[in-house]
Amino acid sequence: MSPLFRVSAIRTTGIVCAMLACALLASCSKAAKQTLRLNLVPGNTYALSVRTSSDAVIAGPDGNNIPIAATSVNRFTLQAGEVDFRGDTFVSAQAGDTEFPFVFVPLAAIFKTYTFGIKLSPIGRISEFVNTETMREGIRGSLAALGSGTTIYGNTTPDAAIALISDDGLRSMIEPVTAIWPEAPVAPGDEWNGPDTYSPAFHTIASSRYRLKSWDDSEVKIHVEIEIRPAGDRARDPNRLHVGDTSGQGTGEIRVDPMLGTIRSYEVTQETSGSFKGTDGVEYKTTATSRIQAELTAR
Repeated sequence: MSPLFRVSAIRTTGIVCAMLACALLASCSKAAKQTLRLNLVPGNTYALSVRTSSDAVIAGPDGNNIPIAATSVNRFTLQAGEVDFRGDTFVSAQAGDTEFPFVFVPLAAIFKTYTFGIKLSPIGRISEFVNTETMREGIRGSLAALGSGTTIYGNTTPDAAIALISDDGLRSMIEPVTAIWPEAPVAPGDEWNGPDTYSPAFHTIASSRYRLKSWDDSEVKIHVEIEIRPAGDRARDPNRLHVGDTSGQGTGEIRVDPMLGTIRSYEVTQETSGSFKGTDGVEYKTTATSRIQAELTAR
């Protein structure tokens, strides 16, 4: 065999090996995509906890800055029920220890005495609310008997407090945590979008973007980025709090149990700025840093 032929043979073999290696790597990369899903087992009970702490500064027209520290806590006991033909799970939800900052204080105490229903899709999105209007009517009657409460925004009527637990309000509490799951199988590096969530309390829309950081048998790590923008011409609840336009961004990490399909931790930091009008009609500027800590675990 001539030296030239041997070199050519070696080169050809190297090219073939490289092609096989590339094909193998592509195959492995394709096989690495896996399905991430919320996994609520019918009959089982779960705990959803969402805690938000904010450090804000309110600037009035007189130039005075007022620091405000606030905390809101929403804890729910979720009882998973039947799964319908679409794969959505009916969940009975009851609030536990709950705090609403700067609002009618009795709302939290009365809210946790009621149960309402939601239907959660396999990727954690709320497809339907059940019995929420009946719940609100009962709470509205209890609050009306107590009158109005004094808050940072002035006097908060029962209807203004009730606006916080509208279907949109409940969705803004629950869905940012439950709806983190991708619609298609993913591998590390893949990205996907979550649903846009409207907050009636601040008249904002939050959009989430997720990226799978890592996946092993014990834990999945997901990076999340959030954009917050004014809701614009979306209908405002006339009973909502007197807030103006808010915008900002957030970033954080989510840790998921891949076997149980639950959320070990959801931690996000958000920076926002905006304005609101008090009951006196005066406009105030605000900036805030908020830390959101949440989990959805089996009991």
